[in-house]
Amino acid sequence: MLNKALLMDIILQARHHTIGPLIDRCADPDRQTRKNASFAIGNIAFHNDMFYEELRRCIPQLANLLLSSAEKHMTKVNAAFALCNLVRHSNKLWDEIISKGAMQALLKLAADCSLVALNSSEKDAINELLLKTALLSLQKMCAYPQCRQFLCSSELFTVIGRLRQSHESSIANLALEIIHKVTNA
Repeated sequence: MLNKALLMDIILQARHHTIGPLIDRCADPDRQTRKNASFAIGNIAFHNDMFYEELRRCIPQLANLLLSSAEKHMTKVNAAFALCNLVRHSNKLWDEIISKGAMQALLKLAADCSLVALNSSEKDAINELLLKTALLSLQKMCAYPQCRQFLCSSELFTVIGRLRQSHESSIANLALEIIHKVTNA
Protein backbone atom coordinates (compact mmCIF):
# COMPACT_ATOMS: atom_id res chain seq x y z
CA MET A 1 0.00 0.00 0.00
CA LEU A 2 1.31 3.45 -0.93
CA ASN A 3 1.70 5.99 1.81
CA LYS A 4 0.19 9.46 1.32
CA ALA A 5 3.52 11.23 0.70
CA LEU A 6 4.56 8.74 -1.97
CA LEU A 7 1.18 8.97 -3.65
CA MET A 8 1.39 12.77 -3.69
CA ASP A 9 4.89 12.56 -5.18
CA ILE A 10 3.61 10.26 -7.95
CA ILE A 11 0.76 12.69 -8.71
CA LEU A 12 3.15 15.65 -8.79
CA GLN A 13 5.54 13.83 -11.11
CA ALA A 14 2.69 12.91 -13.45
CA ARG A 15 1.48 16.49 -13.50
CA HIS A 16 5.01 17.73 -14.04
CA HIS A 17 5.29 15.58 -17.14
CA THR A 18 1.96 16.98 -18.31
CA ILE A 19 2.53 20.65 -17.48
CA GLY A 20 5.82 20.97 -19.41
CA PRO A 21 4.39 19.77 -22.73
CA LEU A 22 1.26 21.84 -22.11
CA ILE A 23 3.36 24.99 -21.75
CA ASP A 24 5.12 24.10 -24.99
CA ARG A 25 1.72 23.95 -26.72
CA CYS A 26 1.33 27.72 -26.12
CA ALA A 27 3.80 28.14 -28.99
CA ASP A 28 2.35 25.38 -31.15
CA PRO A 29 1.89 26.16 -34.86
CA ASP A 30 -1.83 25.31 -34.58
CA ARG A 31 -4.06 28.19 -33.36
CA GLN A 32 -6.63 25.92 -31.71
CA THR A 33 -3.89 24.17 -29.77
CA ARG A 34 -2.53 27.50 -28.48
CA LYS A 35 -6.02 28.56 -27.45
CA ASN A 36 -6.67 25.31 -25.57
CA ALA A 37 -3.23 25.27 -23.94
CA SER A 38 -3.64 28.78 -22.55
CA PHE A 39 -7.08 27.84 -21.24
CA ALA A 40 -5.70 24.71 -19.54
CA ILE A 41 -2.86 26.67 -17.94
CA GLY A 42 -5.38 29.12 -16.51
CA ASN A 43 -7.34 26.22 -15.06
CA ILE A 44 -4.25 24.63 -13.49
CA ALA A 45 -3.39 27.93 -11.77
CA PHE A 46 -6.95 28.72 -10.69
CA HIS A 47 -7.30 26.60 -7.55
CA ASN A 48 -3.99 27.09 -5.73
CA ASP A 49 -0.33 27.95 -6.23
CA MET A 50 0.91 24.35 -6.07
CA PHE A 51 2.08 24.39 -9.70
CA TYR A 52 3.22 28.01 -9.97
CA GLU A 53 6.90 27.03 -10.06
CA GLU A 54 6.30 24.66 -12.96
CA LEU A 55 4.11 27.23 -14.70
CA ARG A 56 6.73 29.98 -14.37
CA ARG A 57 8.06 29.07 -17.83
CA CYS A 58 4.72 29.87 -19.52
CA ILE A 59 4.74 33.58 -18.65
CA PRO A 60 6.68 34.82 -21.72
CA GLN A 61 4.57 32.60 -23.97
CA LEU A 62 1.34 33.99 -22.51
CA ALA A 63 2.67 37.52 -23.01
CA ASN A 64 3.49 36.67 -26.63
CA LEU A 65 -0.04 35.38 -27.18
CA LEU A 66 -1.44 38.70 -25.91
CA LEU A 67 0.77 40.71 -28.26
CA SER A 68 0.45 38.59 -31.38
CA SER A 69 -1.69 40.07 -34.14
CA ALA A 70 -2.09 36.55 -35.52
CA GLU A 71 -3.94 35.29 -32.42
CA LYS A 72 -7.69 35.05 -32.23
CA HIS A 73 -9.49 36.96 -29.50
CA MET A 74 -10.37 33.92 -27.39
CA THR A 75 -6.73 32.85 -27.23
CA LYS A 76 -5.90 36.31 -25.88
CA VAL A 77 -8.77 36.11 -23.40
CA ASN A 78 -7.48 32.74 -22.19
CA ALA A 79 -3.91 34.04 -21.90
CA ALA A 80 -5.05 37.09 -19.89
CA PHE A 81 -7.05 34.92 -17.50
CA ALA A 82 -4.13 32.52 -17.15
CA LEU A 83 -1.85 35.41 -16.15
CA CYS A 84 -4.45 36.60 -13.67
CA ASN A 85 -4.63 33.11 -12.15
CA LEU A 86 -0.83 32.97 -11.88
CA VAL A 87 -1.04 35.70 -9.22
CA ARG A 88 -4.37 34.67 -7.72
CA HIS A 89 -2.92 32.79 -4.73
CA SER A 90 0.55 34.23 -4.15
CA ASN A 91 3.19 36.61 -5.41
CA LYS A 92 5.69 33.83 -6.27
CA LEU A 93 5.78 34.77 -9.95
CA TRP A 94 5.85 38.55 -9.80
CA ASP A 95 9.42 38.94 -10.94
CA GLU A 96 8.67 37.02 -14.13
CA ILE A 97 5.25 38.64 -14.66
CA ILE A 98 7.00 42.00 -14.81
CA SER A 99 10.42 41.11 -16.26
CA LYS A 100 9.04 38.89 -19.04
CA GLY A 101 6.68 41.62 -20.24
CA ALA A 102 3.34 40.13 -19.18
CA MET A 103 2.14 43.27 -17.35
CA GLN A 104 3.17 45.42 -20.29
CA ALA A 105 1.39 43.05 -22.67
CA LEU A 106 -1.84 43.33 -20.65
CA LEU A 107 -1.58 47.12 -20.70
CA LYS A 108 -0.88 47.14 -24.44
CA LEU A 109 -3.85 44.87 -25.03
CA ALA A 110 -6.06 47.21 -23.00
CA ALA A 111 -4.70 50.20 -24.93
CA ASP A 112 -5.32 48.54 -28.30
CA CYS A 113 -8.85 47.55 -27.34
CA SER A 114 -9.60 50.96 -25.83
CA LEU A 115 -9.24 52.62 -29.22
CA VAL A 116 -12.30 50.75 -30.41
CA ALA A 117 -14.15 50.97 -27.09
CA LEU A 118 -13.82 54.74 -26.78
CA ASN A 119 -14.12 55.71 -30.44
CA SER A 120 -16.77 53.38 -31.77
CA SER A 121 -20.46 54.11 -31.81
CA GLU A 122 -21.31 50.50 -32.51
CA LYS A 123 -20.88 47.75 -29.98
CA ASP A 124 -18.07 45.29 -30.65
CA ALA A 125 -18.76 42.37 -28.28
CA ILE A 126 -15.52 40.51 -28.99
CA ASN A 127 -13.32 43.57 -28.48
CA GLU A 128 -15.31 44.45 -25.36
CA LEU A 129 -14.75 40.97 -23.88
CA LEU A 130 -11.04 41.22 -24.57
CA LEU A 131 -10.84 44.66 -22.95
CA LYS A 132 -12.84 43.56 -19.90
CA THR A 133 -10.61 40.52 -19.47
CA ALA A 134 -7.42 42.59 -19.68
CA LEU A 135 -8.81 45.11 -17.19
CA LEU A 136 -10.06 42.41 -14.83
CA SER A 137 -6.64 40.76 -14.90
CA LEU A 138 -4.91 44.08 -14.17
CA GLN A 139 -7.41 44.85 -11.42
CA LYS A 140 -6.75 41.49 -9.73
CA MET A 141 -3.00 42.00 -10.06
CA CYS A 142 -3.29 45.34 -8.23
CA ALA A 143 -3.51 43.36 -4.99
CA TYR A 144 0.29 43.37 -5.07
CA PRO A 145 2.52 46.42 -4.57
CA GLN A 146 4.78 45.39 -7.46
CA CYS A 147 1.83 45.63 -9.85
CA ARG A 148 0.68 48.99 -8.57
CA GLN A 149 4.22 50.33 -8.81
CA PHE A 150 4.63 49.02 -12.35
CA LEU A 151 1.29 50.45 -13.47
CA CYS A 152 2.12 53.90 -12.07
CA SER A 153 5.39 53.99 -13.96
CA SER A 154 4.00 52.77 -17.29
CA GLU A 155 3.32 55.28 -20.03
CA LEU A 156 0.24 53.22 -20.92
CA PHE A 157 -1.37 53.86 -17.51
CA THR A 158 -3.08 56.94 -18.96
CA VAL A 159 -5.20 54.56 -21.04
CA ILE A 160 -6.80 53.26 -17.84
CA GLY A 161 -7.69 56.85 -16.93
CA ARG A 162 -9.36 57.39 -20.30
CA LEU A 163 -11.36 54.20 -19.91
CA ARG A 164 -13.22 55.77 -16.97
CA GLN A 165 -15.13 57.58 -19.71
CA SER A 166 -16.32 54.38 -21.38
CA HIS A 167 -20.03 54.14 -22.18
CA GLU A 168 -19.88 50.52 -21.01
CA SER A 169 -20.29 50.72 -17.23
CA SER A 170 -18.37 47.52 -16.46
CA ILE A 171 -15.32 48.84 -18.34
CA ALA A 172 -15.56 52.23 -16.62
CA ASN A 173 -15.93 50.56 -13.22
CA LEU A 174 -12.91 48.29 -13.74
CA ALA A 175 -10.83 51.29 -14.80
CA LEU A 176 -11.96 53.20 -11.70
CA GLU A 177 -11.09 50.25 -9.44
CA ILE A 178 -7.61 50.00 -10.94
CA ILE A 179 -6.98 53.72 -10.54
CA HIS A 180 -8.31 53.64 -6.97
CA LYS A 181 -6.08 50.70 -6.01
CA VAL A 182 -3.01 52.26 -7.62
CA THR A 183 -3.46 55.76 -6.23
CA ASN A 184 -4.67 54.81 -2.74
CA ALA A 185 -2.16 52.12 -1.91
